[in-house]
Order: sequence, then structure tokens, then C-alpha cells
Amino acid sequence: MHRVLQIVDSMATRNVVIMNTETGTIDTCFDDSILVGDKNFSFIIIGNEYMCGIRLFGSLSCNTAGKATVGKTLLCRISKKDVFVGTKIMTQVLVNNDLYYIPQRQVDGIKIGEEFLFRYTRKDLIQVDDVIHPDLVEETE
Repeated sequence: MHRVLQIVDSMATRNVVIMNTETGTIDTCFDDSILVGDKNFSFIIIGNEYMCGIRLFGSLSCNTAGKATVGKTLLCRISKKDVFVGTKIMTQVLVNNDLYYIPQRQVDGIKIGEEFLFRYTRKDLIQVDDVIHPDLVEETE
């Protein structure tokens, strides 16, 4: 579970600051869901708790020296592959005890349990309770 600590609105997007209630980790997550669909995260309220899915937006780091977190480079360990978030295939990764998602194609050659460095430019809110970010749900007619 994550507790919403703060919502910082911009012109058309916002950053949502959430705290993992189990680990105490605080993440600032980008939220543009209101721009891309009617079923979005506009319902969240500061102080309430939700089950949140967070995507690391970035790429594998070329620097493989050491195992420490450096700046916006995280040491990740694959915990589960072939996880569907909406209609997109993702990989679950652990950073310490915190769970994040990375598109599977970005970590295709890495096996479950293996570690790698991932440089992220932002963290995206991709799921809140049963609501999935509209970009991850293909509409079928």
C-alpha cells in the first residue's frame, strides 16, 4: 500500500508523492493519466492509501561497476517476468524491498533473480487500485 503525501499540479500533468507504507520509501511519480483517458487517477486524495503500480522510465545503465545506487541509477533485481499491466507485458523488479515495473522488452535478456543497473529519468504512476493508466490499456471495439 502507498499513502498519498502530496499532489503537485502542473498545467496539464502532476506529480504525486507517495510513501510505501511497508518500507517507508517515498517516490515522486509523474501522472499524466487525465490527459489520455476518462478512466484516470483523478480520484486519489492526499492522506488516503492505495495499491499503486510504479513504472521506472529510463534505460539499462552502461555502468556496471559496483552495486550501490548512484544518483538516479538503481540496482534492480528481476522478481517476475511476463506480468500484464493492462495489455502491456512488464517485468517486476525489486529495488531493495520496493516493487517497480519496467517494460519487458527493455530487460529481455536478464533472468529472474539477476541484478542490473537501471538509470531512470522519472517514475510513472501506472496503476492505482483497479484503475490502470489508459496508455497501458488498448481499447477494443
